[in-house]
Amino acid sequence: MSKKRLVAIVALSALGIALVGGLAFWLLKDRFIVHNWIESPVVWGPFTDKIEVTGEVESRENIPVNAPKTPYERQLIELWEEGKRVQVGDIIARFDPAPVYTHMQALSNTILRLTNDYIASVLDFNIRIYNYAGEWSNAIERLKMYELSMETLRFESEFRKAVAEASYRQAKLDLDNAKRRIDQTKYQMDYLGRRRLGWIKQQWDYLARDVEWLKQYEVSAPIDSIAVYPLLTFGGMYRKAAIGDFMEYGREFMRLPAFSTSVVRLYLEERVINRVKPGTPARMRLRSYPDARLVGRVASVAGYAKEELLLKEKRTFEIVITVDGGKGVEHLKPGMTVWAELVLGEFPPVFRVPRDFVEEAEARYYVWVAGALRPVKHELKVDRETDDYFLVGPENAKGVFSKILPNRVAWFP
Repeated sequence: MSKKRLVAIVALSALGIALVGGLAFWLLKDRFIVHNWIESPVVWGPFTDKIEVTGEVESRENIPVNAPKTPYERQLIELWEEGKRVQVGDIIARFDPAPVYTHMQALSNTILRLTNDYIASVLDFNIRIYNYAGEWSNAIERLKMYELSMETLRFESEFRKAVAEASYRQAKLDLDNAKRRIDQTKYQMDYLGRRRLGWIKQQWDYLARDVEWLKQYEVSAPIDSIAVYPLLTFGGMYRKAAIGDFMEYGREFMRLPAFSTSVVRLYLEERVINRVKPGTPARMRLRSYPDARLVGRVASVAGYAKEELLLKEKRTFEIVITVDGGKGVEHLKPGMTVWAELVLGEFPPVFRVPRDFVEEAEARYYVWVAGALRPVKHELKVDRETDDYFLVGPENAKGVFSKILPNRVAWFP
């Protein structure tokens, strides 16, 4: 036998063996291939149905700190550090009192001028009254003299009597005029004096009002809290108040949150909002203090949705949780981040089957279990559903639940 013929026979034999082996492998592959199934362990034990969400600490009541309500300039010259604790009576802000002192100085000068004018007018009226009183006294003396003269001229000529009577009437007229001048001068002194005293009192009232307004230029903390500065508009820009700013009349530039009214505000998507109601228990942790454990309850659920500006299809509802107590409640500060768990229900030991591993068909639920050669389909009798799991009690647990397969795995034929 030639060498070439021998080589051809060996090649054909190897090809035949390869074809037979491949065919056998294809027919019996399930017996030889070890499948690396995507498996998920089914957890057995007590189950708490909850919603985890992140929120923020806020105060239901904020004590506003406002700029002075005065007609003068209100420039900040001192501010408390934001976020720093304050106690009752601490000076948390000061405004430049120079405009008030300037106005008070002007009022003092006005009061001094009006007082001098009043004193000068009183002296002038008293001098005039004194002069009129002298005229009145002289008129009385002349009247008495003419009365005596009239008695002695009863037997004189008619001419001399007429002259004496004319002199008597003139003296009487002078007496009446002097009395009238005295009365008029006293009336003028009283009237103008009351007016000047009224002006002086008005200026004193203005001065007393400035003293009260001056107290507003030094702001004290009414409660124990921390300083929080809201965003304000200054020339079209949003920023917080700073030293040197001129504040508007009575404008709020600082807030003091009341710690006794601290709440947690968070937002839930509309897909889960129907599961939350007032009174739902909540467990919370603080990002700043991981060891803190707070408890509370849902106080209110918004009656309308808040639509996201960028995601039009996403809507959220505002939830407010009251903090009832717990470990670390003294650390609560407005603006802190809180990890909250809304406890929707607690259940005795059950099997937790992930929803992604359950197949639904004709109102029935099925799971795929990894078998020896291929996946095995089992019907799942569900006791309760949550957003993430199907809960199965021990009485309905049928089949092997330790190796559940996803319902969309590409099976081998």
